Amino acid sequence: MDGANNNLITKTQFSALNSRSHDHQLHTTSYDAIISSLALILGSSRIMPPKKRQVREGDVRDSRKGQGRPPTQRKLTTEALPAQLLSRIFSAVHSFSTTYEKNTPRRRASPGSVYRLPKDRDPGGFNDSHCCGGETYSKKRIPDEEVPSFSFPLGTVAAVCRRWRDVVHQLPEFFSRIVVYLDKEEPTPLSQIQLYSRKCPADVPLDIVVTRRTFPDKSNEDEREREESLAKAVTKACAPLLPRCRSFIFDVLHTTSLPYISQNFEGHCPHLGVLKLEARIDDEDLNTLPHTADIKSARSFTFPNLFSLALDGYTFMDAIRLPSFKAQMKDLSIDTLSICSFTSPEDNDDGYEDVEDFAMDLSKIGYIRHLTLGVDILADPGKYESGDCEIALDHLTIYGADYEMMEDFSNVTFGSSLCFLHLVDTDITYESLPVVHHLRLERLPEEPNHDPYKYRDPNPAVRFGDAIRRFLGHRLDLIDCQGITDEHLKYIATNCEPLRRLYIANCPKITIKGLKAFISKREEMISEQDEDADEDTSDNSDDELDADDGNDSDAESLFKCDAQSDAVLIEGFLADASPPRGLPYRSFCRLNVSGTGHHLSKTDRRWFQKHVQAFQFD
Repeated sequence: MDGANNNLITKTQFSALNSRSHDHQLHTTSYDAIISSLALILGSSRIMPPKKRQVREGDVRDSRKGQGRPPTQRKLTTEALPAQLLSRIFSAVHSFSTTYEKNTPRRRASPGSVYRLPKDRDPGGFNDSHCCGGETYSKKRIPDEEVPSFSFPLGTVAAVCRRWRDVVHQLPEFFSRIVVYLDKEEPTPLSQIQLYSRKCPADVPLDIVVTRRTFPDKSNEDEREREESLAKAVTKACAPLLPRCRSFIFDVLHTTSLPYISQNFEGHCPHLGVLKLEARIDDEDLNTLPHTADIKSARSFTFPNLFSLALDGYTFMDAIRLPSFKAQMKDLSIDTLSICSFTSPEDNDDGYEDVEDFAMDLSKIGYIRHLTLGVDILADPGKYESGDCEIALDHLTIYGADYEMMEDFSNVTFGSSLCFLHLVDTDITYESLPVVHHLRLERLPEEPNHDPYKYRDPNPAVRFGDAIRRFLGHRLDLIDCQGITDEHLKYIATNCEPLRRLYIANCPKITIKGLKAFISKREEMISEQDEDADEDTSDNSDDELDADDGNDSDAESLFKCDAQSDAVLIEGFLADASPPRGLPYRSFCRLNVSGTGHHLSKTDRRWFQKHVQAFQFD
């Protein structure tokens, strides 16, 4: 595109540029934001997205007769505006780098289908004390109605053409984004960090990203030591800039390259919204925590507007010991919190002794919309009573957890009332499933790592049935579960009375015959209910959503839970372990099936459409 006088910036081209941008988890720029800036600067509402307009007869002046109408719109080109005006436009574009996204029901429900409004979180809760680390929910900061979103639009604008790049590189705002590469080949010089920070105006918040151009699948000791040494020098250079940052991201190869908050972070950071310190390789035994004696109690690191936090497990353990960090936790309203790559050190007195200590620290955080854990911490039941570590949490995702850890974690956090639980590579047991409205099981292990003396039944479907009877929510997802069979579906039909929606994806052992048997079994259970236990639709809180589940509808219904729906769920959770337990069977209103590899005949499709309100099969 360089040098062309008539290069139109189409929306398709702009999207392609955004898809190639190296934004490191920051949101990309809105095309409409640039067009709005052009209109604002030029003071004209006639500036339109540059796309080809169909030429109608009479639109183009006939050179011989002088008749016809001139075009009503002028096409905007990369060379059409002088550099001074482009500078003003691009500065205005940068003002769109912080936008605010409405906390809509769909966003609140993400990544699941259930959401809860702050006012619907019952201060009375499920436990008598409903206490989270000594603070009730009513005293904690509630989630904001709008969630900030950061981007760096000037990087995208600079990629349009050489002339625009030259203009952008002269703007002070361009230097607000500092990307530092730690690769062995062409690492970013430390002098560039100081250069950019000096050229960026003091009132423009910084985005600092420390990363690599390439992430090799394997590494060696020499490379680990080299990256660690360079990362320490970069941390020392960047630490003084932290109070000016709105985002600070470490995305490196080794956990030993990550900075420690208790040692390197200091100052009041009023703009800081995103803090991510993550690595691809967990160095495990090489990870060490600074000694408690080395943590200065007077060191102050404050971040009143933090909304997205992602830490390596060791970094979290280190941060939680910093008094100023811990003191802010009860007032935090975190949109997303991720703690991954974490194996608790057994020989470190400063580390967590067991999962219950870890859960207690999480319970002291004011509110978490979505928590992601990739941890494997020793389980040592008995330190705390059930519900002592209740967490103000809506959505929880856990990767690769040991079933004993899950059982202990679910017990001490009992009462948290989850909207959505996503378990990946994690086996389930009756004791490990918490109170939850929407459950997603992904890559459920075919060979559970259960103690054979505790779980004697060799049949995996029976073991699954024993666990799934604890789930009393309205939606269940089974994703990439290679061991799930038709027999598993039978246990779902008989043991999950309130279930209304089932999503199945890439579970090849499930057959058409098994799906029909699953629906028929549920209908049989409903018909056998006593008259007093017949389904009463007058007080079902999700019936209002059933209208969205029209036949063949692919719309995903959202479910709003509140204190009343939580109370119904917990009542069943505390009832008898297996049916009959006073819960009426509900008919299925949605069944979505994909990736089974089976062909669905027209006759079978009509059968499912007759028996299920909304049916999808791909």
